[in-house]
Amino acid sequence: MSDCKLCRCSGWLFWTGPDGLCRNCSNLAETDMRQRASFAESAQEAAQRTLNAQSKIANLDRAVSELQALAGYEGKGIATPVASAAMQLSRTEAERDALLLKTAREEAVEALERVRDVPDAEERLKILDTYRLKLREYRARCGDGPSIEILEKRIRTASYRIRLSFRLEEARQAEESSDAERAKRLYAQALDCLDKEGKSDPAYRKQRERISKQLQVLG
Repeated sequence: MSDCKLCRCSGWLFWTGPDGLCRNCSNLAETDMRQRASFAESAQEAAQRTLNAQSKIANLDRAVSELQALAGYEGKGIATPVASAAMQLSRTEAERDALLLKTAREEAVEALERVRDVPDAEERLKILDTYRLKLREYRARCGDGPSIEILEKRIRTASYRIRLSFRLEEARQAEESSDAERAKRLYAQALDCLDKEGKSDPAYRKQRERISKQLQVLG
C-alpha cells in the first residue's frame, strides 16, 4: 500500500509514481515547481542586474518566497527542478538580510544628517519617526538582531535628545519672559522626559541635577 506525499491519499489500489505522487498531484506539483523555479531564477537574475537597493531587495524577497515553496516540496522528499532548494533559500535569505541591514545603516546615517540640517524640533522628530517605521519593516523581514537593536537605540536616543532640548529651550524662553509657572511646568516635563528615556545617557546625572536646581530656583 502506498500513499501520496502531497495529498496523503492511500489504499491497496491507489497508484503513485516514482516521485511518490498520485497522478493528480504529480501533474499539479510538476507545473507549480517548474513555474516557481523559473520565477526564482528570474528574480535572482534581476537582483544581480539592478543597482537600486530597494529593487534588489524586492527581487530577493520574491526569490525567497519561491524558494521557500520549493524547499517545502524538498522537505516532503519530492525532487524539485532546483538543486538543493533549501541551500539556495539559505544563501538568498542571507544575501537579502545583509542588504537590508546595509540599507538600514545607510538610511540611519541619512536620517541623522537630515535632522542636523532642520531647525524645527517637530520636523526633526518626523524624520526620525519615518525612519523608525522603515526600520520596523526591516526588522520584520530579517528578524531581530544586534545590528537592528543598535540602530533602534541610536534613533531612540536622537529622538529623546531632541524632545529634551526642545523642552529645555521652551523653559528658558519662559524664564526670559518672566513666566515662572510655565517655566516650571516645562522644566518638570523635561525632567520627566529625562527620567523615562535618558537614564542610559552618560550625561543623565548632570542634566538631572541642572534641571532640578533650576526648579528649586523657580520655587
